[in-house]
Amino acid sequence: MAQVEGPACDAVVSTSSSPSSPLEGPWDTCPGAPGLTAAPHQIAGHLFSHGKVGSLVCDSGFFYKPLQAGPREERERGLYEAVKASAEADSDEEEATTTSSSLLRDLSGFVPAFYGVLEMGGITYMKLEDVCKRYDRPCLIDVKIGYQTWCPRETEEHISRRIVKDRQTTTKTLGFKVCGMQVYDPQADTYWRATKSWCKALDAASVQRALARFCDHPSQNVGSSDICLGLVSRLQDLERWSEAQRLYHFYSASVLVVYEGSASAPEDLNLNLKLIDFAHAHPAITRDDNFVSGLASLRATVQGVIGEG
Repeated sequence: MAQVEGPACDAVVSTSSSPSSPLEGPWDTCPGAPGLTAAPHQIAGHLFSHGKVGSLVCDSGFFYKPLQAGPREERERGLYEAVKASAEADSDEEEATTTSSSLLRDLSGFVPAFYGVLEMGGITYMKLEDVCKRYDRPCLIDVKIGYQTWCPRETEEHISRRIVKDRQTTTKTLGFKVCGMQVYDPQADTYWRATKSWCKALDAASVQRALARFCDHPSQNVGSSDICLGLVSRLQDLERWSEAQRLYHFYSASVLVVYEGSASAPEDLNLNLKLIDFAHAHPAITRDDNFVSGLASLRATVQGVIGEG
């Protein structure tokens, strides 16, 4: 498996571990959602291990993401509700034939399925599809897209803080940054998982090696090109949608990529890409050049892993 230079702050996670929520009591007694645990394959965002209120999963295949209060909740929840409404609209209805509705229906193929919101332990959660549920040994990468992670309509304090953070990572130079990564080691039956500090230390040179490591499947029957080409294809699909849409500007949104780490052949990879994190998705009437250019840069970098850039 390819190695990536970086600080000695990565982590090894057992595949047999099943971490439970620090607030175990309320989840076990929640009607209709017994046995909720901390999401074992969450690799970025708010984590229980970082002292935050993290996401939860259940055996039924649902992922419960806590919503941030205020405008961030309204934006994220609003986008999921709009996508869900368009996906469920009758194709014979006049509304379903409009360009915006068509684009939202197409977007539904890129975002996790949404099943509404619920309150648990005084916290509002979105009930989403658990993207990892169908995988035996999921390998994942979370990549935040865009050359800037802030909307010009935000407060000066927020913008100033985000500008500093963008300059400290590959966001400003490459238009994307790796926020988390997990790959499977079959010999030890464990996951190698990048820490937040490891991801922040990546630069323009080492980020390509990080992507190469992600695409380096443990099976000798699966080549890096199988994963890279599958990922490039999905990125191109999302690029085409993003170039056509004028509905949203996606600031600080991520693509989450997952494939089967225990696959023994390319056809078993089941590579999937989902667009996530919409707390800073703002309504728009123009093309989202920041997001589109960031996607193109990520695609070119992935192509560079196998010499097709």
